[in-house]
Amino acid sequence: MEQKKLYVSEIAKKFDLSENSIRFYEKKGLIPHMQRDQNNYRFVYEKDIYWFDVVICLKKTGMSISDIKKYIELALKGDTTMRLRMEMIVKQKEVVKKEIDFLAKQLEFLDYKIGYYKDKIQKN
Repeated sequence: MEQKKLYVSEIAKKFDLSENSIRFYEKKGLIPHMQRDQNNYRFVYEKDIYWFDVVICLKKTGMSISDIKKYIELALKGDTTMRLRMEMIVKQKEVVKKEIDFLAKQLEFLDYKIGYYKDKIQKN
């Protein structure tokens, strides 16, 4: 049974991305197994759609395009690169934790200001 092909427009809808973003990811070498059909349209087989999840998640964590590419290249090499990939993920987790801490402080400030304004408004 042949796997279903997913074209750029379908992938864009599925991941709420622009088609240009998908083409950019592919040109940067971030999407393994991207192919072209007889009409030169880009597609991936359904089994390979997982790579978009990986790229999008890592990008949302703030990982650089070059590091995402390195991670993908390591993943394609198989289990022998697990330790290196884990180290990359642990490092990125620290980046995310710092961002969460930073945003938590900003949220505290906003809550303080809301309380301040509510108090002033009630007194007037």
